[in-house]
Amino acid sequence: MVQILFLILKIIGILALVLLGLALGVILCLLFVPVRYRISGAFKGQLQADFKASWLLSILSLCVTYREASMEAKLKLFGLTLWPGKEKDRDTEDEDGFEDGRAEILPPTEAFHQETEGPEDEQIPRQARRGEAGEQKTGPAAAPEPVERLNPFRRLIRRIRGFFRKIKFAILDFYDKLKHIKENAGRIIRWLQDDKNRETVRFLAGCLREALGQIGPRKGRITLTFGFEDPYSTGQVLALAGPFYPLYSRFADLNPVFEDRFILEGEGDVRGRIRLFGLLKIGLKVRRNRKAWNMIRRLRQGSG
Repeated sequence: MVQILFLILKIIGILALVLLGLALGVILCLLFVPVRYRISGAFKGQLQADFKASWLLSILSLCVTYREASMEAKLKLFGLTLWPGKEKDRDTEDEDGFEDGRAEILPPTEAFHQETEGPEDEQIPRQARRGEAGEQKTGPAAAPEPVERLNPFRRLIRRIRGFFRKIKFAILDFYDKLKHIKENAGRIIRWLQDDKNRETVRFLAGCLREALGQIGPRKGRITLTFGFEDPYSTGQVLALAGPFYPLYSRFADLNPVFEDRFILEGEGDVRGRIRLFGLLKIGLKVRRNRKAWNMIRRLRQGSG
C-alpha cells in the first residue's frame, strides 16, 4: 500500500515538473525570442500602411493593412487563421442579430409590440388569445430551451479578437492625436524646456534612446518631412531630435521645412525585431522613477 502511494506521488511529481518546465520554457520564449516585423507605408494627408509581424519561426503571425481610415487584420497560428473567423461564423452571428458578442436590446414597449403585433391579416381576437393562454397554463409545463455554451477554444478565439480590436482602436486613437500634433507641439516643447523638468527630461531621453535601440529598425529607410507655421518651433523640434541622431540616422532622414505653413509627410519601408525582456527592463526603470512617471502621466492627460 505504501509503495503504491509513493508511486502515485512520484507520477504526480513528474507531471508537475513537466508542466513547470513547459511553463518556464514558454515564459523564456516570450521574453527572449524576438518578434520580427516589417512596416511599409506613406503619410501624405492620409495614412496608408502595411504591418507584418511574426514570432518563433512564423508559428504566430499578424498582418495589418490600413487604407482610407479603415484597418484590416489577420492573425494566424501554425498557418491557420484565428482572427477574423470564418465567413460562415460571421454570417450566422449576423442572422441571429449578434455583433461582437452583444445582442440588440430593444425598449420594453417596442419589444412587447413586436411580440404581440403582427400583420393585420394574422391578428387574433383577444378572447381567442386568452383561451389559448388558459389551455397553455393548464397543460404540461413547456420544456426550457437549451442554452448554447461555447467551448473553451471558441471562447479563447473571442478573447483574442477582443484584444486585437483594442489594438485597432488604440492605433486609430494615435492617428487622431497625430492630426492634432500642430496644436500640442508648441506647448509640449515649452514644457520640456522648463528648468524644473530638465533632469527628468534627460532621464527619459536616456530611456528613450535605449528603447529605440531595442525596437528600432535594422534594415530599411524612413523619410520624414515636417514643418510648423512658426519656423522657430520647427528649429526647436529639430534641436530636440539632435541627441537621438546616432540612433535614428541609420534608418531615418528628417527634412525640416522652414516656411510659414504646417506640413507633416513621410514614407518608408523598414524591418526590425523586438525582444520583450529589454522593453520590460526599461519600463520598470521608468516606473521606479517617480518624477518621470508623473511627467508621463501629465503629458498623457494634456494631449488627451
